[in-house]
Amino acid sequence: MRLDQGGSRTTVTGWHYKMISRIFYICSCMLLFTGCTSAPQSQRVVCEDYDISELSGVFENQGTKELKNRALRLTQVLWINDESVTDELHDSIDTVEIKLSRDGVIDVSGYSGTRLIKAKQAASGISLDGNKIKVFSKFGILPDPSGGLLVGPQSMEITLSLNCNNNLEFHKHESATGLLLAFIPVSGSTDFYSEFKRVTK
Repeated sequence: MRLDQGGSRTTVTGWHYKMISRIFYICSCMLLFTGCTSAPQSQRVVCEDYDISELSGVFENQGTKELKNRALRLTQVLWINDESVTDELHDSIDTVEIKLSRDGVIDVSGYSGTRLIKAKQAASGISLDGNKIKVFSKFGILPDPSGGLLVGPQSMEITLSLNCNNNLEFHKHESATGLLLAFIPVSGSTDFYSEFKRVTK
């Protein structure tokens, strides 16, 4: 592509075009991180004064909020990365019963109405942490192999706990601080919440 300005000729090569695109992408990333850090956070009322045994109970399988434009299912959280459980099976489950044993075992049963669809323990790696269920935790410094651009401390944690309404709350926290493309300093964090309502039977 060529641009003529006042009789002089400026040639924009493919390399320059790629560089301009890269700069535009970097600026977009910077705006994204800036939005994460500067956006006002609403004050959340935290209720942590409860016994771990209160996490046992029956809850709706579908969360009150979608995650990445998809319905969030409690069975997908507790049976995370379990390929034996299909999407169709997750969708067929209405309610989920959670039973916590004294030795830390988390038993999960999925129902459609009163009919038991599937019962098994929570996925490997899920554990009790204080009065919460720790679903996933990850920390790293190097860029993600799938295409990450940030070098620096990066963490993600997913937990289940009780909120002030005595419902089960899904919390996904992500944070990152470091250098984008090795020279742009960025820092930000995001929090996502969804609620699985308790069912009284």
